[in-house]
Amino acid sequence: AQRNEEIEPSIRYCDYNLERFGSGGAAPAGGAAPSSEADTIALLEMKNSNNELLKAKLDLVLEETRKQRAEKSGADVSWLGHSVPVKSGSALSGKILQANDLELELSAAGDKEEKYTELLGCYDEALRAAAADVRELESAAEKSRTAEATLGALKLTSDYAEFKKLHFTLARHGLLVASREAANAGGKELASLYHQMAGYITSMLAIPGVMDDDALHPKLLAAQKEGYIATRCFHSARTFMDREQWPQAYVLFQRAMEAAAAAAAANAAAGASKNEVSALGNVGSKSDGLRAAARAKGFFAANEAELRLSDD
Repeated sequence: AQRNEEIEPSIRYCDYNLERFGSGGAAPAGGAAPSSEADTIALLEMKNSNNELLKAKLDLVLEETRKQRAEKSGADVSWLGHSVPVKSGSALSGKILQANDLELELSAAGDKEEKYTELLGCYDEALRAAAADVRELESAAEKSRTAEATLGALKLTSDYAEFKKLHFTLARHGLLVASREAANAGGKELASLYHQMAGYITSMLAIPGVMDDDALHPKLLAAQKEGYIATRCFHSARTFMDREQWPQAYVLFQRAMEAAAAAAAANAAAGASKNEVSALGNVGSKSDGLRAAARAKGFFAANEAELRLSDD
């Protein structure tokens, strides 16, 4: 059964070529690579294989596929309720198509960290390509109406790519946080990670138009940011607890408890999952318990200090 699973992608690749080229194996006029989105999806599904040679072949075919699709029709993006055209044949168009393919691969990827790195690098390249195109247009002495429209489309595409980059950066960071929490990482490290996650959402919400587009769920993003801030406060309090700085720990646990309650309510109202709301409830409960512990330890520490002074 395992052997069949290993060779199945190779068989599908052969069947795919036979279907496209015919039994004679000759490529049709117009190029050897597929050019439709359906063909691309079929190739991506075949990449779920342990055969590195097959993967290498598929990567070459996919790259040629993206070039043909970019030259043929560009890569329009859906942003802020509009279909924004991306110039066919441009480097930006190719990078947008590549990012779309990588997003499809991500869900089935065994090594998600590697795929996230590849995807984020692709969006970085898309942003650089867009910035170069913008500079070229802005440097022109005279701008036609077409050039002005192209410039506007490029800026919208840059905002789209920036939002997607931040979205997937946040998702990758979430995996890191889950891993570090499972490893019982220290409060200082986790507080820093949650601080960064809140920062990513701040940047996402600052992109023009995002706050006004319900399709991007700005209210949910804002609620998630509240949750990250509350959890950051909880882990900061843990840091003071570990240092036996009881008053500071008590105050921060109090703030974390209140912030977690407010964030849980905001997340529930914004449509967050039950698990997300429950996790914030747990942060609040833990904060409440540790707040009481910090107060008790602070009380006993103060009494011990007074006793030592009286003995002196």
